Amino acid sequence: MSMFIWLKRLIVFTVLFFLIDFGIAAGLLTGLNKYFGLNSNAKILVNGSSMSLAGFNKAKIETATNKSVAFYSRNGVSLEDRKTMLEHYFNTTTQKTDIVVLEVNPLLFSKRFTAANVYMLFLPFMDDPAIDQFIKSKTTFKDYCVRKLIRTSRYNLDLFSLSIKGYLGIYENKKTQVLDAKALNGLKSKVNTVPVEFNNDKVALFKRTIALVENHSKKIILVNMPIFDSKMKTFKNDEYQVFLSFIKEFTTSHPNILFLDLNQPEITANPNLFSDPLHVNVEGQVKASEALVQFVNANGLNK
Repeated sequence: MSMFIWLKRLIVFTVLFFLIDFGIAAGLLTGLNKYFGLNSNAKILVNGSSMSLAGFNKAKIETATNKSVAFYSRNGVSLEDRKTMLEHYFNTTTQKTDIVVLEVNPLLFSKRFTAANVYMLFLPFMDDPAIDQFIKSKTTFKDYCVRKLIRTSRYNLDLFSLSIKGYLGIYENKKTQVLDAKALNGLKSKVNTVPVEFNNDKVALFKRTIALVENHSKKIILVNMPIFDSKMKTFKNDEYQVFLSFIKEFTTSHPNILFLDLNQPEITANPNLFSDPLHVNVEGQVKASEALVQFVNANGLNK
């Protein structure tokens, strides 16, 4: 009898554990979906890395364009990661997106990854086929099974925070610090030294990514995110021009793709608009968001 009672308690505990686990994870996932605009059929999708997260204000773009915005951008993501994100996003849509804003930057075709454990950012979405395959390719079989079985194990504090922000509708860049121009004097010794890689495999991946987006969107805007002038000058100029020329020529050969270069002197020469040389602060975000809205309106994309 005691064995039966013990077994019954074990079964009850196990059932309760997985029910609670499922409930908590479902609540957190709903918040993340709200934060990234998944399942929303938004009219505008913004996809990029931390440069986009810092650079664009979702609420201001929505207000100015009167179009709903999905902001599916993540810190430290490579082009490979972003293609998976786009596959995931479009798996949640039932109609074509009006505009997809895709971040480009001098590291776009680099062979190196910007973050080694970036796959952990996507764990909450591993029930989606595209994400599931991505996670499976990046982790061990044991870890994969644990994350698959225990859903709350897919979350860390950062993901929990993003979920809460999704419920509260918080998207603004909170960074108010500005650059100390004198502290950047060291960059002068690095002028024209940093390679701008143009890896052919990454170029092919970029073209596949664009083809994917073209199937799900009416228009695409490639946005070259602002980099502070002193930092931009550290890139090898001839290699950067190859990158820039490729992006410009690519857009001219695709009628549904436009190019917006936010490396404009009124932004990139002002240290008060940057929190670090690669990311704008809250004031820089206002400028970048306004420039994007003006570009959308000037090209008749807000009809």
